[in-house]
Amino acid sequence: MTRKKLKKKVLLFLVEGANDEAALGKALDNLHKNHSQDDLIRIGMTHGDITSDFRVKNVTHEVVTHVKKYLADYKLKRSDIYEIVLLLDMDGAFVPDEVILQSDKYSRAFYCEDKILHKNPEVLQKTHKHKQSHINKLLTLNKVLVDVPFSVYFVSCNLDHLICGNANLTDREKSSAADDFSMKYGEDADGFLKFFHDPKINLDSSYKKSWDAIKQELNSLKKYSNMNVFLDRCYPSTEVANEFYI
Repeated sequence: MTRKKLKKKVLLFLVEGANDEAALGKALDNLHKNHSQDDLIRIGMTHGDITSDFRVKNVTHEVVTHVKKYLADYKLKRSDIYEIVLLLDMDGAFVPDEVILQSDKYSRAFYCEDKILHKNPEVLQKTHKHKQSHINKLLTLNKVLVDVPFSVYFVSCNLDHLICGNANLTDREKSSAADDFSMKYGEDADGFLKFFHDPKINLDSSYKKSWDAIKQELNSLKKYSNMNVFLDRCYPSTEVANEFYI
């Protein structure tokens, strides 16, 4: 009697934009294929702005909406989702209001190491409060869609800042930076792990402590990520990751 082949479940990443998906998708898929201990899980990815958009009133519902759209697009059921991971740009959301300075030169936020410039600081301050509220709500969740595990991680002020050191790229530069990162790490699982385990960008190896730290002072404006926490949890046996904690 032929055994029925088991269907793989999806570890679904929800990122902020198409460039984030382009930068990380291939690398995460390759990492999983090379280092996962469970060959019945595969990587999926979708994108959408969840925490900054003022049209979003219920952030939990917004997560569920994006996941349901992914399920519909790929003709999947809720039971096909293994876990949902949300990756967020911090956008300097937790910096004190007084470091958001007025500058007629910038109609959008312009990020510096110790301040943010904006034509209308009050508007940006409201955006930050909105994002703070959504992030704090998301951090209280550990499951969505009844019983699907859920967690949230941050990738610096924005992903461009993390992968190329510049938080103020043009749209064309963002696309180029994403392609360059994917080309560099898309087939280099160990290099990808090393990148996210760089002590210079890791605030802590604990989920809660890393989130507590990113909210302090100017940290949400700086080049930090807690993706190391996710990687350590899902790929704990990798020597590349462990070498940073010896």
